[in-house]
Amino acid sequence: MDQELFSGDGWTITREEAVLPNGVVARAARARTFDTAYLIGVNGDRKILLLREYRPFFAKYIWKLPTGKIKAGEDPDVTAQRVLREETGFEAGLLTLLWSGQGTERLRAIDYFFLAEQLEASPLPPDEDELMEIHFLPIEQAVDTLLRSDIVHTPSAYALMRFERSRNADH
Repeated sequence: MDQELFSGDGWTITREEAVLPNGVVARAARARTFDTAYLIGVNGDRKILLLREYRPFFAKYIWKLPTGKIKAGEDPDVTAQRVLREETGFEAGLLTLLWSGQGTERLRAIDYFFLAEQLEASPLPPDEDELMEIHFLPIEQAVDTLLRSDIVHTPSAYALMRFERSRNADH
């Protein structure tokens, strides 16, 4: 039987039960929050668009891909273009969903990873509570920059390493 423990600020936390194949009942607290769009932006020089963003609850800058919440009822590809324009000032002439997935069983949210190519200037006003710098780096340097950070933005690091591996497999 599911029991709601908390609901607010885009989060719902429930205590849930699930039956294993051997009949044992597993119990866990599980959270539901918004789905997220991540963008691997590639410019004409084949450099990766990476953000250096101030994160107030870490009290420091971190490196990450452009990332944004998918609003209720919004298609992930619409979110991806909106986020790209808000956070970087670019729009993708070619936007491709690479993969989607869930980071953990206890967090019910889907992450969508997009490749954004043919970047053209098309800014939207940024969110006032975001402070970020835009950088274009060769992919190897982008991966190294993410992995050497004091606080690694794990979805960004995973996405770039997976993208680099698939790119190398194609050559």
